[in-house]
Amino acid sequence: MEIVWEGRPMTLHYSEDDRAFVMYDEDGELYERLDPRGCSDKPAEHNMCWLDSRFVGLLVQHEVVVETGHVCEYGQTAGHLVRIIHPEFHDGGYSRFGNFSRQRLGQQCQYGSRYIDGKIEGYPDLGRGLRFQNMDRSDYHSIRIHRDDMDEFERRYRAYHAARGDQN
Repeated sequence: MEIVWEGRPMTLHYSEDDRAFVMYDEDGELYERLDPRGCSDKPAEHNMCWLDSRFVGLLVQHEVVVETGHVCEYGQTAGHLVRIIHPEFHDGGYSRFGNFSRQRLGQQCQYGSRYIDGKIEGYPDLGRGLRFQNMDRSDYHSIRIHRDDMDEFERRYRAYHAARGDQN
């Protein structure tokens, strides 16, 4: 994943084995290991790790992790238990539909999700054959779309509105 750290472009990777993130600079050289060291003796669930607090804000901003609120102290630095939420690092390539809908369709999730399966009268089934998770209508915020299907869903959405003469 491409990010910016201290004004420089970086590539971010996550090692499931080490439960640690690493950043590489534009030359492919290891720049920094986002160290989970101080709390590594404490168990973490799948998709979770302890993270040096210097990096929590960066990764929350890039929607890579969400902070759980647990803090431990080691040496001079605090550590945070974080849950990895970015699809590139877990979840089989699925991303939150709400983010996709706002950024690419210009719709809030509750409105964009109506176009997925055609179950709401007056809305088409634009998601046919595409991969979605958590299609529970009682919580549209939990819907996920596979990142490899995002372009196709957006293409169908735009084509549908173009055929209707809409300006979407």
